[in-house]
Amino acid sequence: MKFFIIFILFFLAMNYSYTQTGKTGSIEGMVIDNDTQQPLVGVNIWIVETQIGAASDYNGNFTIKNIPIGTYKLKANFIGYQNQMKTEIPVQTNRVTMVNFQLNSIILELDKTIEVRTNYFFKDSDKPVSIKSLTPQEIRSSTGSAEDIFRILQAMPGVSSSGSKDANLIVRGGAPDENRTLLDNIEIYNPLHFARPGASMGVISIINPVLLQSVDFVTGGFPVKYSDKLSSVFEMKLKEGNRTNFNTDVNANLGGFGVLLDGPVHDNGNIILSVRRGFFDLLTNMMGKPIIPHYWDAVGKMSFQLGDGHKISLLGFYYLDDLKKEGVSIGDGHGDGMGSKYDYIKRDDFGSAAGLNWQYLFSKKGYMVTTAAFTSNGWRSNFGSELDHDQSGEQVVEKEFHLKNEVTYKISNNFELKGGIIYKNINSDHYIWKEVDTTRTGHIFAADTVDYYPPLTFKLGSFLQSIVYPIPGLTCNFGIRYDYFDYIKEAKVSPRFSFSYYLTRKLIVNGAYGHYYQTPAAYQIA
Repeated sequence: MKFFIIFILFFLAMNYSYTQTGKTGSIEGMVIDNDTQQPLVGVNIWIVETQIGAASDYNGNFTIKNIPIGTYKLKANFIGYQNQMKTEIPVQTNRVTMVNFQLNSIILELDKTIEVRTNYFFKDSDKPVSIKSLTPQEIRSSTGSAEDIFRILQAMPGVSSSGSKDANLIVRGGAPDENRTLLDNIEIYNPLHFARPGASMGVISIINPVLLQSVDFVTGGFPVKYSDKLSSVFEMKLKEGNRTNFNTDVNANLGGFGVLLDGPVHDNGNIILSVRRGFFDLLTNMMGKPIIPHYWDAVGKMSFQLGDGHKISLLGFYYLDDLKKEGVSIGDGHGDGMGSKYDYIKRDDFGSAAGLNWQYLFSKKGYMVTTAAFTSNGWRSNFGSELDHDQSGEQVVEKEFHLKNEVTYKISNNFELKGGIIYKNINSDHYIWKEVDTTRTGHIFAADTVDYYPPLTFKLGSFLQSIVYPIPGLTCNFGIRYDYFDYIKEAKVSPRFSFSYYLTRKLIVNGAYGHYYQTPAAYQIA
């Protein structure tokens, strides 16, 4: 343990000395059309209140070099598109900060006076109702959240938690497992350390906030591309590594020790990776507590621009939670309701995901995104005595393979179509065991086991959505979705509609209607 602490201090010292060798940094990024995902050429990007800036190239990329260290506002300006502002952009010594813009097109009427305004906030046209979008800068500057995105969202209207120590989200009174979490279009079943599906607990986010490019949290009226959840959709997008040089960052706090790196890979690729190890076990040891919890997590992304409108990104996600409790039984005053009658308790939660996203810009007006992913999550619990650790427990493993394809096509400035198909292959194992036991009153409970190994099953879904701009200031979304779950032989059809109307420049009316449903998870069926 002493060697581990010395290593951290040495690494921090080396990192500090490295960052002090220069006095300027750089900003890199990409500018694309929000509707068609096409790169925009010749967009002016400059630092507000300075003469420093650049223009995007043929691939939509831009680079601003030799920027004095500090925090800046960055503005993007392009004819035919709404201006956009990014605030609180940090520039550090010898580092590259990644900033991407997604610009919304506007219809110019040459016979009328045109007023150009800068938009600080990005709003997606197919999510008009009950949406909160956050940037990494907002996450970093939010007070009292410890830079944990889930604790920030607990302050939103209609969202709460089951306690101050819990980072899970309870949206409009729903259970935590009614919230869908997506990471770069890949579903993540458990985004929190020390949490389990269906349980109102969870301590800290598995996703390091410095990895995030954007966060969308929709608490109602979400469109038809999202299914099988009742309460909310939480969508995170990872930023990409820079294209110039490798950045290495080390941080340590009460929650853990982490290493972050990002940089170029070959000619047209980049990578970003975060690895963390929790320190909760060190804190409980120092406090003399019988509980020893620690965690590991790793999240990474590698992207390649293949040319001719093709882009591929590979995503990896992994976590391991380990909690052990020894020497505590009924009458010691340390019971926490988690099997406190046992002298020995051990709990391991684990999860992983690996996926591929292929984006193809097949025309100037449309693009396609194909996602293939494999996810696995589960837990194992052991309860017993100091001599026999396996008097009772359970082991659950759930695995899924996802394949989905989504197509977006902008027919005209006033009409856009989206459609997609989704396939899930599901495999789950659930095993519970309990040895013979005797209560304090002399009653005997026989040994018992529950085995649940259902046959391989699948889910199939499809959707179609149209986005219409019938008059200036009004956006309407019409959609319908079909889903089928083979295991329970049940099919659902879900029509949905939403709208957004600008009454004035400062007043917007939003509304939504739809059918929402959720099929049972494997552990619930078991």
